[in-house]
Amino acid sequence: MNRSRRLVRVLTVVFVAGLVTGCNVPTRARRPAQRTKFVQKEAGAGAADRKRLEDNCIFGGPKKDKDWDHGKTQTIYRDGYILEHSAVDKVPLWVCEHITREEVSGDVPRQNKFKPDPLLPKGERAELRDYRGFGVDRGHMAPAGNQTVDETLKLETFFLSNMAPQTAELNRNIWAALEGEVRSWAEDDGEVWTITGP
Repeated sequence: MNRSRRLVRVLTVVFVAGLVTGCNVPTRARRPAQRTKFVQKEAGAGAADRKRLEDNCIFGGPKKDKDWDHGKTQTIYRDGYILEHSAVDKVPLWVCEHITREEVSGDVPRQNKFKPDPLLPKGERAELRDYRGFGVDRGHMAPAGNQTVDETLKLETFFLSNMAPQTAELNRNIWAALEGEVRSWAEDDGEVWTITGP
């Protein structure tokens, strides 16, 4: 498949309307330590996380619109996907994922082991009780069906940081069909990159 057609497919799967204004690569910022003039480097992403970002976000991580107050956010780096999580809304702002033919052609079964993300502090993350009694599904942003070879990668898709509330009608119909279409692109082309968000 030619590169321009692949790029069109990548861009077709961007669902973050009004949320991002471009892409960036995390850099280390410098800021003064409190009550001193001493300048200390902030932590930033380490080498392993930068590699995960390069593998999953073809254009770098999405940048937030500066005119939109997102509140506190945290970037989560995993081998199967990268996301930026909102502590206010307790959902991902965006999720980047690199999907390959090999990853979608395995037979690791789905276990539905939804759980809070251990990388996020309590009070800033979704809990299982947040989805009870509201009549909504826990809708994957990086689908479990994209990880069918490595059980750990599949289980990591069930962290609630990778979920957004969706009506059953949306999640089980058009969203599921879209996820299937993206997997078919990965099977046909060998690989695709997606940016998804609520």
